[in-house]
Amino acid sequence: CSSDTLTPVYEVSRAPVIVALPRDAEIGAGDFASLRVCACRRCGHLYNETFREYLADRMYGDTFLTNMPVHVSMVGSLKTIAEWIGLERYANKTVIEIGAGSGHLARIIGKDARKITVYEPCQGLRPEMLPEDNVELYNKAFTLNDLDEPVDLIVCRQVIEHVASP
Repeated sequence: CSSDTLTPVYEVSRAPVIVALPRDAEIGAGDFASLRVCACRRCGHLYNETFREYLADRMYGDTFLTNMPVHVSMVGSLKTIAEWIGLERYANKTVIEIGAGSGHLARIIGKDARKITVYEPCQGLRPEMLPEDNVELYNKAFTLNDLDEPVDLIVCRQVIEHVASP
């Protein structure tokens, strides 16, 4: 909505940047950053105002996937999201999923899409985990420079909290 009027919701000066450290690793100042969750006064979206893109590789790069479905109900909820989006929005169309996590939603949508391009900075998501011919993985954060041709649908789930200025 392009509003810059915010209401702070939660703030902490030293939040962990990474999910897990390798055994015997020393914890240092670079393993923490400030966290300031704000709500937009115009539309209500929440995001971390202090998120900095230079932290993305440290946070999401060479780590394990933290959102793998561990129960069939979790895959069911992704199917519900695909139904909510609507088959007519992605069937035989070009789709980008930004922040795909484990890639399960991309695989569900990919059954009907012409092509789905996945942007997921976590190196834990590997190409062999998305074996479909019409699914392409980029282990990096999406930027507008990556958009070199028109697409029919862009899906962003659980992404806004990782964007410094939506």
